[in-house]
Amino acid sequence: MACSSGLVLTKLPKNPPNRFGSGDFTFLEYRYGIMMGMIVPVVLAIIAAVFYAITNHIDKYLISKAVKNADYRALIIVSTIIAGGIMALVYVFVCNFQLTFDVQSILLLLANSVISVLALIFYFKALSRDDTTIIAIMFQLIPVFILLLS
Repeated sequence: MACSSGLVLTKLPKNPPNRFGSGDFTFLEYRYGIMMGMIVPVVLAIIAAVFYAITNHIDKYLISKAVKNADYRALIIVSTIIAGGIMALVYVFVCNFQLTFDVQSILLLLANSVISVLALIFYFKALSRDDTTIIAIMFQLIPVFILLLS
């Protein structure tokens, strides 16, 4: 089978060993270390970044055009209710409708909710004052800052 670069994909005569034991690799997979299992995480990361960019632009539109006087408190309440409802449904289906509550879990969920709402306040305030692309870049750098500060 020929690929667009002119290289021919042929099976090697022997099964060369790979990281997971022995297996069949094509010439390109053996030569460049490209395994098909590594493509899926890259595609998922690209899809996540695209959805994050779309969300940023929708939020900027909602703050600048749809919400009067750039009052983002309503957006925080609506987004919290929607996210909480979706996560509650996911939790119920993952746990097979067996809900157990303990005090530690409830306190952790409450603390997580408060921190998330505070993050949304800063996010919407930043979106109302600056351009979407700059805010998206700054929020994508949060893991880097966490790594540097930890």
